[in-house]
Amino acid sequence: MRQTDGWHPYLQIRSPQLLLVIVVHHRNLKQMIIEMFGTLTFTKAAVNKFRVLTNAKIIGHEIVPPVTEMMAHKSAEVFAESIPCTILQVFNILESRELDWIVIMAMFAGAAFTSEAISYMTYVKDIGDEARKFGGTFYGFVPLGGFG
Repeated sequence: MRQTDGWHPYLQIRSPQLLLVIVVHHRNLKQMIIEMFGTLTFTKAAVNKFRVLTNAKIIGHEIVPPVTEMMAHKSAEVFAESIPCTILQVFNILESRELDWIVIMAMFAGAAFTSEAISYMTYVKDIGDEARKFGGTFYGFVPLGGFG
């Protein structure tokens, strides 16, 4: 495995999310370390989703609400992991001499995850009261009462 610039590839992928944790939780060292551990062990996404689903309030040291933190982490994951992996898979499929259906299915799975993540981020931000209040020109295209 080749390492670039002295960084391990795992840390290169996680670095945008670790930076977000530092920015959001820098006022409370203990909580920042807990959140960094969650990021490194891939449990931060579940914790963020739990906080959003239970409508957790800001404790006092965070600089953004839980839904914004979750969207920032999902965005970092999509742009640092999902999109580059999908591009590499498409490139390998186009360069190969014979088609392997497992590789093609893996590429479609990666593309499906990327589109699901972006759709979910858009939906959650669209139905959020804060997003409608501060970003009214963009958010609000999904009626809160549903269609019909």
